Amino acid sequence: MTLRKAGGNWVAGDRFFDREVEIEALVERVEDGTHTLVTAQRRMGKTSLVRELLRRLEEQGDFETVFVDLEDCSTAADAVVEIAAASRHIRGLWTRLKTWVGRSSTSTMDRIDELGVSELRVKLRAGIDAGRWRTQGDALFASLAASERPVVLAIDELPILVNRLLKGHDYEITPERRQDTDGFLSWLRKNAQAHRDRVRLVVSGSVGLEPILEQAELSAHANIFAPFELRP
Repeated sequence: MTLRKAGGNWVAGDRFFDREVEIEALVERVEDGTHTLVTAQRRMGKTSLVRELLRRLEEQGDFETVFVDLEDCSTAADAVVEIAAASRHIRGLWTRLKTWVGRSSTSTMDRIDELGVSELRVKLRAGIDAGRWRTQGDALFASLAASERPVVLAIDELPILVNRLLKGHDYEITPERRQDTDGFLSWLRKNAQAHRDRVRLVVSGSVGLEPILEQAELSAHANIFAPFELRP
């Protein structure tokens, strides 16, 4: 086999190789119901590993899989929208969520398969504000948990969103930002624990989550995750 240099952020197919031990270990964790935080130095292939994990789980047929990238998110509401949009393929999910974006949602959700991802994000974002994202996020997790098969929810670049929530554009931790960050992580932690038997989280990112949480004295939110160190 000829190895080819791959550009971009992740690789798949015959460009993914030599991580069988790691894949098997992650599959075992998923089957055991463990929430996992993948840690590694930059450019170690975390995203490629997680995507390959999801591909194999989907091929296996015992799990639904969702991959969501939070790199462009700035708020908790943005994260809920991204998770919802990435979950659009799960059968029955949108039937359960028809009213979550307000009175105008029915016609939109009836034609969900016709919407592009960008249009879907716009429709969903229009119905979520700072005061409603927790309730709608809870409904989203409950709908994922009600799927016919357990769901593996892979969240990439969660640390980037947490860092933005905590420090803003001026890179300063304020009491308000710390409170917002605590609120988002508390919501994620609550749902991860409540639906552990039906939704398994695999979190990764290009920067470490734990150092960011330590800065804000919020490290306790990471203890729902079992660390998985990806070595060179």
